[in-house]
Amino acid sequence: ARLDSGGLGSLSKGRCFIGDLPSIVFKGRSVTLSKDGRALAESIAQKMRDNPACKVAVIGYGESSKSAQQLSWDRVNEVIKYLVEKEGINSDRFIFRYGQSGGDENTIDIKDGTGEEGPNTVPAPHPNLRKR
Repeated sequence: ARLDSGGLGSLSKGRCFIGDLPSIVFKGRSVTLSKDGRALAESIAQKMRDNPACKVAVIGYGESSKSAQQLSWDRVNEVIKYLVEKEGINSDRFIFRYGQSGGDENTIDIKDGTGEEGPNTVPAPHPNLRKR
């Protein structure tokens, strides 16, 4: 893990040493966290509690079609919602990224997002395609 902070930034922000975070894999077309997914989310929440200066980017892939973009959005939303509602993490600590290229559509990557800018919530891109 890199320890460079990309510049010192303000002292009040602190530096983030959260390290590597697990990715969460969804099966099939599911948008619900599996038992394994919930266990991984709990470990992510614990690392976030232990590193209060850190922000986390939640990254979903799938740019190939409207349905892939919406599925990516639903999965990113599900992970963030779980961490906020079930684990009590402040929603301001997340960066919401969906429909990205270069990754597996079934995998949501969780990465240190400290110092990055981005919204912590975005409207569903194609709400009429949402999976229930």
